[in-house]
Amino acid sequence: MLLGAKQSPSLDVQASQTQVVAHWFLLPFLLLLLARVYSFGVVGDLSAEASNVKTAILGLSYFMALLLLLNKMETASLLFNKLAPLFILSIYACLTAGWSIAPGIVIFRAAHIVGLGFVAISTGLWIRGRTESFFPILMLAMFGAVALSLFYVFFVPMRGLINPEWGPKISRWTGVTQHPNFLGMVGVVSFWAALSYLSQKTSFILRLIAWCSLPLTLVVLQGSGSRTAIVTAIVLAASAFLMRGTASLSFSMLAKRLGLAFVGTLVTVTLLFAAAPDLAKRILMPEARTGAADTLSGRPEIWARGVEAFIENPFGWTFDDLTTYWSQTTFTERYLHFHNGFLDIAVKGGLIAEILLLAMLTLMFRCAFKLRVYDPLFAKSFLSYLICNLIYNMTESGFDRETLLWPLMVVMWGCSESLLLVHKGTAKPVCCLGQRSEN
Repeated sequence: MLLGAKQSPSLDVQASQTQVVAHWFLLPFLLLLLARVYSFGVVGDLSAEASNVKTAILGLSYFMALLLLLNKMETASLLFNKLAPLFILSIYACLTAGWSIAPGIVIFRAAHIVGLGFVAISTGLWIRGRTESFFPILMLAMFGAVALSLFYVFFVPMRGLINPEWGPKISRWTGVTQHPNFLGMVGVVSFWAALSYLSQKTSFILRLIAWCSLPLTLVVLQGSGSRTAIVTAIVLAASAFLMRGTASLSFSMLAKRLGLAFVGTLVTVTLLFAAAPDLAKRILMPEARTGAADTLSGRPEIWARGVEAFIENPFGWTFDDLTTYWSQTTFTERYLHFHNGFLDIAVKGGLIAEILLLAMLTLMFRCAFKLRVYDPLFAKSFLSYLICNLIYNMTESGFDRETLLWPLMVVMWGCSESLLLVHKGTAKPVCCLGQRSEN
C-alpha cells in the first residue's frame, strides 16, 4: 500500500475482526492465571481445587482452548506432536486409576494435565507474530496480583495473613493466594516476568511499572516466608543479568555464565551473613522470625519417607494425592507431597512418570537452545525460567501440581515450540493481525 493511501473500510473491518479472533487464543491462558493465582476465599489449603470457583474457571479455560484448537486442527496437531510426552503422561495417569482407592481423583488430575496441554497449544498459536506482547501482559497480570497481595496484607489481614493476630512483621503472608508457598511462587513468576520484560525495548510507562514491580515483589517474597522462592528469585536476578542482550547464546557460554552467577551468589550470601547475620536470617531464613529452628522444616525426613515410598512401589502409588499410599501405611504425619518435584512424580507415577518428566524437561531445554538463534530474548527468558524451576523443585514440589510454576512452564514450552516451527518454515503464523490463517 502506498504511503498516505487511505485504507478501504472493508479491509479495516477485516483486520479488526482478525485481531479479535487472535486474542481469543490468549484468553484460556489468562483464565488459567486467574485460577492459579487467586484464592477465591480458600486460605490455608494446599489444594487449588478446594474452591469450586477455581475448578469452574479452570474447566472453562480448558474447554475454551479445546474449542479453539478444533478450529485449527491442522496447525494445532503440529504442536500436539511436540508436546506428546505431556499427553502420554496424562494417559499413564489414567491407567494408574486401576490400582487407586480414589480413581476419581486420578481422572481429575489427568484431566488437568490434558487441559493444560490444550492451553499451551492455544497460547502457542496466539504468540506467533506477537512475542513482544507476551511479557507485558504477563508482567501486568502479576504486578496486579502483587499489588493486591500487599493491600490484603496491610488492610485486610484476615485474608492476607496466616495468623492475623501476629501482624505482618511476624505472620507469614498469603496475599491473594491461599498459602504462603503459593504467594512465593507468584513472587517468583512476577520477578521473572518483570526482568524478562525489561530486556525488551518498550514504552517508558510499562518499563516504569516493571521497575516498580521488582522491589514490591521482593517485599512479598520475604513476607511469604518461602525460602526456596527467595533463593530462586536471587538466581533469576543473576541469570537475567548474565543472559542480557540480543545475541544468541551458546551452550559453553551459558555454562560459563551460570558458573559465574553461582559463584557471585555464593559470595554475596556469605558476605551478607558475615556483615549482618540477623538481617541475613530474616531474609534467607524467614522461619527464624517466628522463633522456629533454622532447619529445612523437616524436609530430610520427608525426603527419606518419599524414597521409601518409591522403593516400595516403583510403578507409582497413582496420582490421587497420595490417598492410596497413606491408606496402606501406619505413618502418622501425612502430607500431600514430598517437597521435591522429582521425588513427588516418582512416588506418584513411578519410573514411567519420572522418565516422561525428564523427557519433557530435555525437550524444553532443547527447544530453548534451538530458539535462541531465531528469538534470543524469548529463548533466554525461557532458559532462565527452566533453570529456576529445577532449583525450586529441589526443596518444593512444583511439577504436575496445582501451582503456578508448572502450568507456566508448559505454556512457555508450547509457545517456544510454536515459534520454532514458524522460524523453521514448518508452519506459517496463524491468527496474526491483518492476516488470514491457512486453514
